[in-house]
Amino acid sequence: MEGTSVGGRMYIYHTTDYGNTANMGRSVLAVSDDDGRSFQYLYDFSTLHFINVSVVEVDLAQWPGFPQQTGQGLVIFGSGRYRQSDVRLAFQPADSIGTKHSLRYFAGLDAAGQPQWSVSEEDAAPLFSHPCVGEFSVTYNRFLHKWLMLYNCDNPRGINFRTADQPWGPWSFTQVLFDPWVDNGYCHFMHTSWQFKHCDDVHDPGRENEWGGEYGPYQFEDLATGTDSTTTIYFTMSTWNPYTVVLMKSTLKLVHIATSVASKNPTPPEHFMLWQNYPNPFNPTTTIKFALPRRSAVTLKVFDALGREVATLVDKVMEPGTHEVVFDVKALSSGVYFYRIQAEGFVATKKLMLLK
Repeated sequence: MEGTSVGGRMYIYHTTDYGNTANMGRSVLAVSDDDGRSFQYLYDFSTLHFINVSVVEVDLAQWPGFPQQTGQGLVIFGSGRYRQSDVRLAFQPADSIGTKHSLRYFAGLDAAGQPQWSVSEEDAAPLFSHPCVGEFSVTYNRFLHKWLMLYNCDNPRGINFRTADQPWGPWSFTQVLFDPWVDNGYCHFMHTSWQFKHCDDVHDPGRENEWGGEYGPYQFEDLATGTDSTTTIYFTMSTWNPYTVVLMKSTLKLVHIATSVASKNPTPPEHFMLWQNYPNPFNPTTTIKFALPRRSAVTLKVFDALGREVATLVDKVMEPGTHEVVFDVKALSSGVYFYRIQAEGFVATKKLMLLK
């Protein structure tokens, strides 16, 4: 559910039509004139690309490129098929929210790099290719002067984020904002299957051997703080097993990277890091990438879903830099596995899936 206020009236975009063939099949727009005590249906908003939406109201004079150049506008980001969708963009004059035919859909850029708009939702173009989006939220961060999108995804696993200078992009590559292993989700407020490790008791009744998970990152745009180089954002995040909602805080730093000068001696990474393997799912090989800021003793091991070690990929002292290891799984059966890196005090774990 998403909402906005226009002209003193409360509008909500409600996702509905749960069924055997789709978890979410339609979105509708409704309005309330009594502070949310009752709502009147206005129209079906989408059954295609805008079943889940995130809406930001903007002053159009500050954002050239929309179909209308003055007044207030609604910038509407949408996803379609549940957790199997890319994100698309639509526009609607705020004072025309009650009429569906006022919607315009971003249909890509022309040869001059200007956004094109269509009256047909079928023409809506993906903002980037990452067809895993379900629940998400987009805000404009007034400190970094960036559009900020959060969404949950399985590859890479966790709460992902992207940024852009314009709502139509180009959008940055995805980065993981919340990793349930690295950021103290598992074994703390998200349940770890007891078949893997008995480290918490936060599971729902009878679900001791089911993994917890994360989804639904919804930002509070007005609560963000910061400067022109850093910002602290607040968002809610839902979890399953246990089913609950938690309040999250993250601090983002804007880093300017020089790309015009090539160095024969590249600077080592600033932090330890473990990336999601690629491809994932995979068969029979996948590549695991990690970064070391300094010379370190490194172990990289793979475990099955029961926590049994099935492979040691690295067990040695390595030099600083970014490294890649190819994992060949000819002898393993299909299923979910976990790979874990340990280097000094850094420990990180990610999930990979073998499909034969």
